[in-house]
Amino acid sequence: MRHVDALDLTAAHILEQMLGQLHKRGANAVFCNLPRTLAGHGDVPKYLREVGLVAVGDDHAVFPQLSDALAWAEDRILREHGTDEASAEGVLELAEMPMCVGRKQDTVSDLAQCVDSRRVAAGELVFRHGDAGDEIYFVRSGTVRISLAIEGKGLHVASFGRGDFFGEIAFLDGGQRSADATAETDTELFVISRRRFDAVAAMHPRLAQAMFGTIAQRLALRLRLADAEIITLEEA
Repeated sequence: MRHVDALDLTAAHILEQMLGQLHKRGANAVFCNLPRTLAGHGDVPKYLREVGLVAVGDDHAVFPQLSDALAWAEDRILREHGTDEASAEGVLELAEMPMCVGRKQDTVSDLAQCVDSRRVAAGELVFRHGDAGDEIYFVRSGTVRISLAIEGKGLHVASFGRGDFFGEIAFLDGGQRSADATAETDTELFVISRRRFDAVAAMHPRLAQAMFGTIAQRLALRLRLADAEIITLEEA
């Protein structure tokens, strides 16, 4: 609904017919990216309920962003198939992390000396925009949401799950955190500070090469995605 600037009763009736067709096929519809106002309607979710497009008490019909709606849909599909992703996959050990797979046991053991473990409850901040720190975080289990505070709202940038990493910008430059990181579910993390990692890197240059190569590859991918989103916004 990001580009919608008006929604009268005629449009609401058309949407109602579309929703009816979806329900006949056993499908559901959710709304996301609602504008703050719609032609005089200050509370858009309330207006959707008033015209019958959203059922009263349905907490899963309106989402702030498309990514939130997609995540809800994915979780629902997993539950319908009897899969609890967090419990089914278990907690990764250090040797199972992508950058450690295939490494010698001595190398992984030395790396373990600079790795801390951290447990973060669902809804708890891992770090906040502007915080100082030089740590990079590896997700052992659970998911972490990265968001930017824009116009009083948390813009969802990305979510990282089991085997992913985040916080690499501060790890590289030692500067302030550029976004908020919040645990979406109960999460287990490995935490590596740059200062402690440099000591290990001096003993294992190939490990350091793999670490920074992986970070560079991931940053390049994220920049490409950001470029595509910027082009989409410009053309909209």
